[in-house]
Amino acid sequence: MQLFIDNWRTTLLADAAAADTSLSVLPAMADKLVGLGAGDYYELTLARVVEGMETAWEVVRVSNTSEGLLSVTRGPDPLDWLEGELISARLTAGALRTIQGEMPVTRGYGEPAEAPTGPGMYIKDYTPYGVWIAIYKNGEFWAWERLALYSNLPV
Repeated sequence: MQLFIDNWRTTLLADAAAADTSLSVLPAMADKLVGLGAGDYYELTLARVVEGMETAWEVVRVSNTSEGLLSVTRGPDPLDWLEGELISARLTAGALRTIQGEMPVTRGYGEPAEAPTGPGMYIKDYTPYGVWIAIYKNGEFWAWERLALYSNLPV
């Protein structure tokens, strides 16, 4: 199952070739990725920043941590990464597809006229930094949640 963490961000402590299946980060940061059991993972994004702009990305799945090493599964087009490059927990399209598969999105804007009959997410408000959604469980309102969508954050 995919696990999530808020505001997790650090840099690589060593270069990582495209074929590598582990990434080195500060042990204190790796230790924050808790709860990893069989089948669990965090999706993290590696980003290359050139002149203040992100120019390359790679999403990896972290399945284990040990003393600052993140055990990762890489996608079909892995890149080489340099010491000091950014790695962070972000909301990804893959995560949203997983959530949508478990809890279909009721497409609309504003307050729903009536509660969805089953579980669902209803878009409440868009901002430059994300979207507010209403979450329904068993046809009843359960919670508001803000999904933050950030890009080109300064390093």
